[in-house]
Amino acid sequence: MHSGSDIKPVVLPRLRSPNSFSISTPHLPDGRSVSIPLNTLSPQQQTGLRGMLASASLNNAAGASPQRTTDTHDDPLLASLAQSDLGVVRTVAENYYAKYKESVTENAQLRASLQQHETDSLQVIHFLEDKLKEMQTEATVYKDGMTQLLDDHRRAEEALQQRYGEMIRERDAQLASYATVTAKLHDDLQHASRYVQQRQQHTAALQQLQQELSELAASHEKELAALHFQTVDRKLKLIALERAMRAEFDALVEARATKALEERFQNVLERARNLEGEKMMLTRNLQDLMLLTSQLDAERKQIRREAAVQQQAQKALRNHALARGRLKEQADLKAYQLEERLREVTARHKRQMAETEARYEARITSLQEEMKATRNSLLNHRAELQQMRQLTAKVVGERSELENFFHTALADCQRYRQSMGTAASSNPPAASLAGSRGETMVEKVDWGSSDNPTHSGGDVAASATSVPPTSISVASLKSNGAYFEDLSWKDKEKVIKALLFFLNANYYKNSPALDCGTQE
Repeated sequence: MHSGSDIKPVVLPRLRSPNSFSISTPHLPDGRSVSIPLNTLSPQQQTGLRGMLASASLNNAAGASPQRTTDTHDDPLLASLAQSDLGVVRTVAENYYAKYKESVTENAQLRASLQQHETDSLQVIHFLEDKLKEMQTEATVYKDGMTQLLDDHRRAEEALQQRYGEMIRERDAQLASYATVTAKLHDDLQHASRYVQQRQQHTAALQQLQQELSELAASHEKELAALHFQTVDRKLKLIALERAMRAEFDALVEARATKALEERFQNVLERARNLEGEKMMLTRNLQDLMLLTSQLDAERKQIRREAAVQQQAQKALRNHALARGRLKEQADLKAYQLEERLREVTARHKRQMAETEARYEARITSLQEEMKATRNSLLNHRAELQQMRQLTAKVVGERSELENFFHTALADCQRYRQSMGTAASSNPPAASLAGSRGETMVEKVDWGSSDNPTHSGGDVAASATSVPPTSISVASLKSNGAYFEDLSWKDKEKVIKALLFFLNANYYKNSPALDCGTQE
């Protein structure tokens, strides 16, 4: 029990306002009243404070306490706490003062953290502004890269057009060379036709010479015999020459045709290979362009994702950076404009890619049509070559007629020799007697002067035509003849020419083979 002198007046807590209460007590070290604002405390702390005050007042009221002096107030809470113990109140006040100190410290820490958070927010905003500037710089660089890419594409297209122009000029040059080869082949064909005409002229000249030979045979025996030998020799030489010329012409035509065909085939094959290589190159270019398009799409998606991340960051920091709202809106607008610009550039690039692909496809189609036209031209040239070969075979066939003519003449000569052999076997016994002795007797004829072979030939012809061979008797041969081996070389030549003239005059005059050959 306390005495009345030990009790000191205590001012219990009074509610100044709904949001604060104050405690005034002399037990505090400085003797001042403590005012604790309720708005600085959490709802749990306010509830705990009220509960502790109520329990303390109940405990003091329940205990035996001396007579206390209380101030009467209108507040029922103060009336209920009038009998509370001073020590408990002081302890509660000290506890709440310490809590108040802690709350002030926490409030200062919270304010410092809020200030730091605001500083961090400003730094984040500055960082985002720098990032936005970097994105704008990257967009400018990307725009410059796209411009450079378009310039490179334009230069590549100009180079491709120039190369196609060179290819067209080369094709024109090849067409000109083909025209030259065609003109050359046409000239060769004209030369061949002129050769046929010359052969026909030679045949006509030969026939004319044969006619002249038959007309002048009666008056020019020596010339006829010489021409006969020359004709036989010329026939053989013409046969050999014709065969050699035919073989040479066939070899020349075959070599030129083979060479021209091979060169043309090689040119066409090389052109086809070049076109195939260009097609593969164009395909690789298209693949590279498609890869570049995919890369640009990936970059565009990356930029969109970064823009989305930036937009989310701006949305997250909007509550902490209200003053930067307009700047963020401008940044969003710029990002949207950049995205729209990127979409436009991508769409334009896709259109250019489609146009380039269509142009390349059209060029490939035109080159394939040119290849087909070249192949058709090659087939036409092959047909012309076959036609030329047919003409050559026809020329060879026409030349074979001349060869048949010469074979007919040789057959006539063989028949003449056989007929001479049969005539020698049917001679009179005097001829057989001369043959048994191994000597030949001929009629001695007055040959005349050797300086005038024409008159002598005429005398021999007259004597040969006037005197038949059967009228020569053995006695006349013995009285007027001489042995062939005893004659001089000139006399032997004259005798041989006379015999040839006699044979030509009597055998070939009525020979049907000779008439047919002359008509041919």
